[in-house]
Amino acid sequence: MLGPLTLLISFLAVPWTISDPIHVAVNISCPMGVEMQGAPWCATIWIFEEDPVSSNDLLKKEEFCNKEHLVNFAYELSPGSDQTPNYEINFQLQHNCSNDHMIRCLKPKQAHDVLTIGHTYLDLQIHAYLDGTLGNCDENI
Repeated sequence: MLGPLTLLISFLAVPWTISDPIHVAVNISCPMGVEMQGAPWCATIWIFEEDPVSSNDLLKKEEFCNKEHLVNFAYELSPGSDQTPNYEINFQLQHNCSNDHMIRCLKPKQAHDVLTIGHTYLDLQIHAYLDGTLGNCDENI
């Protein structure tokens, strides 16, 4: 039979990390938004937690069209528990913010490290104009 001390040590030996929500502010600028002769520019943003061992976890997907040059979103995301002290949060943006209105996919190579414990804030400043590779983003993040 296991004693109370053995149970406590066993419980503490398991790497448990329960995360608090992540507050994410997204600001996407498209200076062409005002110069497209009344036509809106459109985009889809995927925010996800990168997982090097298994598949990435999609946290938020937002689709929009806008005539303004700046679009803002605020999210409270809860990725769930993890066995590491940090989440690797990244995004990809599919957009037509360009003078040729061609679809581009913008995905940073480096994710943002975000602590899993405590109130965490992530500020994504995205300058979309002519940024990204030509073509649609892969929806299988």
